[in-house]
Amino acid sequence: MKKIFALLFILAVSFATKAQEADEVLMTIDNKPIYRSEFEQVFSKNLKLIEDKSQEDVDNYIDLFVNYQLKLMAAEKMGLDTLETFQREFSLYKNQLAKKYLKDSEVTEKLVNEAYKRLQEEINASHILVQVSDQATAKDTLKAYKKIEEARNKILSGEDFVTVAKEYSEDPSVRANEGNVGWFSVFKMVYPFETAAYNTKEGEISKPFKTRFGYHLVKINKRRKNDGEVNVAHILLNTKDKDSVKVKQQIELIYDKLQNGADFADLAKQFSEDENTAVNGGKLRAFMRGTLNSETFQEKAFALQDSADITEPFQTKYGWHIIKLFSKKPIGSLEEERPHLENKIKSDSRSQLINENLIEDIEELYAVKENENRKAVFEKFSNKIDPKIENADELLIAINGEGKTFQEFADFVEKKYSVSKRGITDLQIQKAYENYKNDFLVNYHKAHLAETNPEYASIVKEYKNGLLLFDLMQKKIWNPATEDTLALKKFYENYKENYIKATSYDAVIYSSEDKKTVKKVRRELKNEDSKEIISEKFDKVIITEGKFTENSSALPEKFKANKGISKVYKNNGVFLVVSVHEKEEKRQKTFEEARGAVISDYQNTLEKEWLKSLREKHDIEINKKVLEKTKRKFE
Repeated sequence: MKKIFALLFILAVSFATKAQEADEVLMTIDNKPIYRSEFEQVFSKNLKLIEDKSQEDVDNYIDLFVNYQLKLMAAEKMGLDTLETFQREFSLYKNQLAKKYLKDSEVTEKLVNEAYKRLQEEINASHILVQVSDQATAKDTLKAYKKIEEARNKILSGEDFVTVAKEYSEDPSVRANEGNVGWFSVFKMVYPFETAAYNTKEGEISKPFKTRFGYHLVKINKRRKNDGEVNVAHILLNTKDKDSVKVKQQIELIYDKLQNGADFADLAKQFSEDENTAVNGGKLRAFMRGTLNSETFQEKAFALQDSADITEPFQTKYGWHIIKLFSKKPIGSLEEERPHLENKIKSDSRSQLINENLIEDIEELYAVKENENRKAVFEKFSNKIDPKIENADELLIAINGEGKTFQEFADFVEKKYSVSKRGITDLQIQKAYENYKNDFLVNYHKAHLAETNPEYASIVKEYKNGLLLFDLMQKKIWNPATEDTLALKKFYENYKENYIKATSYDAVIYSSEDKKTVKKVRRELKNEDSKEIISEKFDKVIITEGKFTENSSALPEKFKANKGISKVYKNNGVFLVVSVHEKEEKRQKTFEEARGAVISDYQNTLEKEWLKSLREKHDIEINKKVLEKTKRKFE
C-alpha cells in the first residue's frame, strides 16, 4: 500500500532540485522560503495528470500546494521520519529506486537494437533439454554435454526430432508437447535460448548451448512477422452452469443482429456477460500475441483484417464470443519502442551484460583501493579459514575510507563455501573475491548515488515526503476515522440523505430489433410469464435475466416500473420489454450498509477541519508579484 501511495504521490507532487540562488521566493511558511521553481515544476507536470479542471487554475492549485507543505511540516514535527518502521521503508525505496539510476553504457544501446530487431519476428520452436546445474562438477557437466551432442548427431543423421526428443529430453513437458514450446518473441524465453533461436534458420537445428537449466538443442519450425498489437471489442456469453445449446442459439441471434446492421457497442452493453468490458461496448485493451490465456481468441482477433470486421461466433473455455476489430498497431519505430525495451532488458538475464559494464564505470568514477596483501591472505583460505586471520580488521577493499575488512570477507567465504569443513580452491577464492568486490562497488555506488546524480537525489526526496505523508494521514485521519465508531454513527445520522440505496429490479429482459415482435412478446407475457415459452415461440428474441439497478446500461434510461410487465422501450439500438419479478424500492441505507462511504466522507471532513487548524497555527505569506509571474507563464 505504501509503495502505491508513494508512486502516486510522486506523480502528483514532483519537485526538482534546482539552484535556488537565482530563484524567486513564491511564499514563506513561518519564514521558511518556498521557491517559485518548485511550484511551477509540480504545476506544469500535473496539468497532464489532473482530472479536476478547477485544479488547472493556479490560484486553486496553490491552495493544494500550501496544504502539502503544511502536512509535511506536521509530519516532521511529529518525528515520523525518525521511526524505525519509516526508516526501514525509506531504505527499501532508496534501494529499489537506485537500481533504475545506476549508470548504463553503450551495452544497453546494443541490447536495445538487438531486441528491437528480434521484436519484428515470432518464432515457433521445439527443443531438447539435458539438465545440469551451474554448480555441477566438471564430470557431470561433460556427461550432460556428451548426451546433448549425441542427440544432435542422431537428428543430423536423419532421425525424427520428436522421436529423439522423447528419448533424450529431460524437460518434464516433452511427453505432452513433443518438445514444441510454441510461438514466442523477444523476452519470452531466457536470453541464451532466445539468442540461439533467433540465430538459427527455419528448419534447422542449433548447436548445443547452455542456460541455467542445462544444455539445449533448438529446432526452428516456423518464423512469422510480428503483427504488433490488435485493438478489439467482444461480446461474451458464458456457458458455466448453463444450457450450452441455448447459449449457442443466443450468440447466433446476436450475430444475426450484427449482420443486419445492429450496433456492436449497443449489443455488447445489452448482452455481454464480461462485466469488465460490457459497459464500454465490449472494448478490450490492445494486446499482442502471447499475452492472453486463450490462443483461439488471439488468433481470431489477429485474423481480422479491416476495421469494423467481426468474427463469426466461436467458443473458448470462457464461453461463446464475437469479436469486432477496431485497429491494428504494428511494431513502432525504434524510438517508440525504446522505453518498453529498456525496461524489459533491465529485468531480463541479459542485464548481466550491463552489470559487467557498470562495474567498469564505477571503477572509473571512484578511487577504488584494493589491499596489496590480499593474495597472501587468500592463500590461507586454500585449506581452512584460520579463526585468527592476520590483518582481520584491515580493509580489504575501500572507497574514500569506507569498505570491507578481511574478516568480513572471510565470514562471507565461510558462509558460502563452508571452508572450515572442506577447504576452497584458488579458483573459487578468486571468483568469490570478484563477486564480493563487485557487490561492494555496486552497493557503495547506490548508497552515494545522490552525490553523483541530482535527478536521483530529487526523486529520493519525493519518496521520503510521500511516505511521510502516508504515515501522517494514517495517524491523523484514516485510522481515527475508521476506529471511532461513535463518531461515524453520529456523522451518518447527520448526513443520512447522502446514503441511499438505488431502486433495483429482479427481472427478465426480452429484446429484439423489431418493435412489433417485442409487442407480441409483451402480450404473451401478460398471459403467461414464462421465458421458456417465449423462447420457443420467438426464436429471434434475446432473453437476459438477473438483478438490475435503475441506472444499469441494460435498462432504459430513467426506467421506472412496478412488479409485472413493463411497457415497450427502445434502448441501445434494440426494443425491449421487462418482466419485473421483484422490485426493491429506493431506501435509506443502514449504517452497516453505508459504512464504507461514511468512513470516506468522515475522513474528508476530518482532513478539512485539520487543514483549517494548521492554517490558523502557521504564518503563511504569498508573494503576489511572483505569483502573478507564474500565472502569466501558464496563461
